[in-house]
Amino acid sequence: MGESLAVRLRVALYVGVAFSVPVVLYQLWRFVTPGLTRTERRLIWPLLIGAVLLFAIGIGLGYFVMPYALDFLLGLVLPGVETQLRLSEYVSFASTVMLAFGLAFQFPVLLLLLARVGILNYRFLSSRRRWAVLAIVLFAIIATPGGDPLSSIVLSLVMYVLFEGTLQLIRKLRP
Repeated sequence: MGESLAVRLRVALYVGVAFSVPVVLYQLWRFVTPGLTRTERRLIWPLLIGAVLLFAIGIGLGYFVMPYALDFLLGLVLPGVETQLRLSEYVSFASTVMLAFGLAFQFPVLLLLLARVGILNYRFLSSRRRWAVLAIVLFAIIATPGGDPLSSIVLSLVMYVLFEGTLQLIRKLRP
């Protein structure tokens, strides 16, 4: 009975944070705007819209991958042992998978922002592809819960495609 209440509170917290993010971002925007130049202000809106869309797509992909990852993990149970998955464990697993995918989809926004500010450039990133692949795979292994290979592989592949796409976008937007 206590677990049911804890799960409801956790889900309510997640929904509350999700609904409050636009207000927090608006307040942050109002605070930062006076210190930005016109060019910087024009850069923020596309990045913000892209970040929100990519986060939503990432959560959607995490939601799609989650049942397969859970099936894989539950398939590792020894024969004759009954599997009883608690509701709190399921909600924790599901929220972690979806959050990991949502945050991973912020990777292109971060790269693009760093490139537009002048910290990174196309030549630097393209010459260090191997290190980027290693970092992507390590992030995917650490970020996905349960240690199932399916989630890690899907997240790694998607992040690499996003990396390559962002790299080409940086090359085209280069001044």
